[in-house]
Amino acid sequence: CMQRQWNHTTMSQSQQASSWKLQYQAKDVTSIGTILTAACPPDDDFQKVKPLQAINDVDAATPRILYIYIPPEVCSTLQQSLANPNPDNSNNPKSSNPKPLRILLALHGYTGRPLQEIRKWHSVVTSLNAILLAPAGTLTPSMGLGWNAIDCCGDPVLKGVNDLDFVVNGVVETFLNVLGKQPLGGQQQGGDNSRRGNVIATGFSNGGFLSSL
Repeated sequence: CMQRQWNHTTMSQSQQASSWKLQYQAKDVTSIGTILTAACPPDDDFQKVKPLQAINDVDAATPRILYIYIPPEVCSTLQQSLANPNPDNSNNPKSSNPKPLRILLALHGYTGRPLQEIRKWHSVVTSLNAILLAPAGTLTPSMGLGWNAIDCCGDPVLKGVNDLDFVVNGVVETFLNVLGKQPLGGQQQGGDNSRRGNVIATGFSNGGFLSSL
C-alpha cells in the first residue's frame, strides 16, 4: 500500500496530458449536482454508487470509468449549498471562508476493482467527512483491471496505456474543476485547486506503484 499527498506537478511530468471531461449517463457533467446523483447512494449503501465516464480528446470512443463515493453528511452539505448558493453569512465569518474538502484518491491493485476500494475506505472517509475517488484500470487478459505504473503491470504496460494522464487529469482535475464551479458557503470556489480540495492518493499493489509516480 502506498500513500502520498497529491502533487500535480510531480505526477504529470512523465506523460503528456490530454483534455478530459466527465459524463454521467451519456451527458456531460457540468454541476456538482450531477455528481451527487451518482455518488450519494440511498441509505448510504456504498455498493449502489453509479459509475461516471471520463472521456478525453485523444480517444473519445474509449471512455474510462470512475466511481465517486460521498458520505451522507458531505452529501447533505453540498445539497444545501446547491439549494441556497448565496446564504447570508454576515453573522458568521467562518461560513464565508469554507475549508477545502478532503478528497481521497484510491487506486485498486492488479485484477482489482474500484468497489473494493470503496468498501475498504468507506468507514474512513465517512469519519473524516471526505470524498472518495475510485477510478478503474483497464481490462487485462484475466478479466481483472490493471494500471500502467511504468514498472508494473501486464497488458496496460505493454500497450502503453496513459494511466497517469487519466488519474491526474481525467479523474482528479476534472472533479476539482466541477467542484470549483459550485459556490460553497456563499463563495465561488474557482482559482487554485488547493482551495477546492486537499487530495491524498493511495493505492494497493499495482495501484500503489501508480500513486507513487
